[in-house]
Amino acid sequence: MVKPRERIFIKAFINNGGNGVQAAKEAYPNQSYGSLRVTAHRLLTNANIHQEIEDVINSGSLSDEFLVRRLRQIIEKPKEGDGIALNSISLVGKWKGYDASKKKFEIQPPPLPPDQIDAILKRMRELVK
Repeated sequence: MVKPRERIFIKAFINNGGNGVQAAKEAYPNQSYGSLRVTAHRLLTNANIHQEIEDVINSGSLSDEFLVRRLRQIIEKPKEGDGIALNSISLVGKWKGYDASKKKFEIQPPPLPPDQIDAILKRMRELVK
């Protein structure tokens, strides 16, 4: 069970695209910046808060279809303030597991040792002459 201020925090966190300090400021407006950082961390590591955020994200109002439709709308007809919406869509995507990790591209070593490659190239050049 979450408290009323925690509910304000959750709503603000989702609406602002995942800025915990900004969300904490809406729920606890009289705290200093340092206290807001601590509060945001405490709330975001609270299992009940975490579950509540997941429940909101997985509810029908933030379904995959809604996110795709909203993203398409932003792309086709951009408006002022869409940056916050994009941050929110990105946050929801991460919570839903859509943030594919980037894979590092590695150059594979040649299948033949350099001296064999040189010998093959030499023979090919002789054939071309």
